[in-house]
Amino acid sequence: MIMINEGLVHDVKHYAKALRAIGNGLEALEAELIEIKCEAENYIVRAKTRSQVSEISLLNDLRNGDFRIMWQILPGRYQSSESSVAMELPYTPEIVDQLESAGRARRQNAGRPDPYSTPTALRVIGAYIDSKEARLRQISRRDESMIIQYETPQGDCHTEELTPPLLYALFVRMYGKRSGQGSEKM
Repeated sequence: MIMINEGLVHDVKHYAKALRAIGNGLEALEAELIEIKCEAENYIVRAKTRSQVSEISLLNDLRNGDFRIMWQILPGRYQSSESSVAMELPYTPEIVDQLESAGRARRQNAGRPDPYSTPTALRVIGAYIDSKEARLRQISRRDESMIIQYETPQGDCHTEELTPPLLYALFVRMYGKRSGQGSEKM
């Protein structure tokens, strides 16, 4: 069982914003997360498309879509197959900042975020890691759950499985705290 820290929604430092930006990028690519590895300030993301798509159609969608920034800032590292396109994408701090800026502009009047979207799930995970003042090592997807690996300030390495109900509970608490509606402590 995972205990939820009271400080989950303190001044979000690093991971919550960065992971939401990465989630926005994956959403723009209509890609499903496989794994995120954190290497110093950089992230290496492995993902695959959710449906049959050719490399050419994927690149055309990026050029014509709302997320042209993805086409401009992420190098094309795609491996086509008949059923999907596998991608390994590097996210530097500069790329994350650009994606965050683009996402902020879109979110201004968007209302409450979708708790089941990739950007929101990754943001919640980032806030969870931030609340522990830990260093993210890796996030991977196992079926519907997210497996997170992190290192605490004391140097202890932990692996936790965040199931959809737990991610939703963390989202509700985070959103309630941010909007001033939450009175329950985490």
